[in-house]
Amino acid sequence: MKEIVVDRNYMDMRLDRFALKILNISKGEIQKGIRTRKIKVNGKKAQNNYHLSEKDVIAFYYNDECFKKTSQSDYNDRIDLNLNILFENEDVLIVNKNAGVLSQGDSSNEKSIVEMAKAYLHTNEASVVTRLDRNTSGIVIIGKNRRALMLLNEMSRKNLIEKEYVTLVKGKFNIDGKVTHYGKKVNNKLVLYDERKEDLMEVSSVFNAVKYINGYTLLKVRLITGRTHQIRSQIEKLGFSVVGDIKYDLHNKEKELEKKSGLKRQFLHCKKVIIKCENGYDELNDKNIKVTCKMSEDLLKCLNILNHK
Repeated sequence: MKEIVVDRNYMDMRLDRFALKILNISKGEIQKGIRTRKIKVNGKKAQNNYHLSEKDVIAFYYNDECFKKTSQSDYNDRIDLNLNILFENEDVLIVNKNAGVLSQGDSSNEKSIVEMAKAYLHTNEASVVTRLDRNTSGIVIIGKNRRALMLLNEMSRKNLIEKEYVTLVKGKFNIDGKVTHYGKKVNNKLVLYDERKEDLMEVSSVFNAVKYINGYTLLKVRLITGRTHQIRSQIEKLGFSVVGDIKYDLHNKEKELEKKSGLKRQFLHCKKVIIKCENGYDELNDKNIKVTCKMSEDLLKCLNILNHK
């Protein structure tokens, strides 16, 4: 028998889903175990759909071989990873990524969102569906298993995952609506052209100005294609630069606002995602998944400075 004390990371999770993270047995066997009191909450029988509270004590009356290969101490260490969860069901995990954190691991061996998710879920199957650049903040979608990953990637290709960003640019941005360029990667930059050519890929976004503030424009951007550096490169091609950007900064070399605010990265945040499960993908969720995410303090500080300029 083993006991695990629930911490705040698992508050409101269903008992049967929590048990799936701990035990290496099927969902059916777990539900049977709950019915037959092999899994108890605070010494009492509970229902499969019981929602956990912080400091609940979950007792598992199983042999050692039934537990996933994670010790109690390792379990506690691994979930303390500052994973900011915005939405979770059996197949999909959506989190808020801070600027400076990798979406996926690289040769630097720095902690990434994927590694945090795998530790939190106690599985190696989890992977990112929508990646963000290291210095872009906001919503990241993770498939929790192979089937979910396959479906989510398929939905992404069919434009059934809508992603909306907020960004701040130097100057008065007066372009409204869909903008299409054609581009290719050159030395880790996305180089764009106005005309289609055989070796170029389509790069399309929808731009809407939200507010003009003392020499800067706050923009809402919805992706149609999903190319690396897409928003930043398109904005530069249109004659502007994202505040804080050092790679696509042709039109903002002075960095006035960055110096005043102390901003150390590009002003770019994925603020809203809609996963359109109702379009034939209700296996993932019985209704569309809509998630929003507030801007971080460093971006809000920039806006506050402009508003009081």
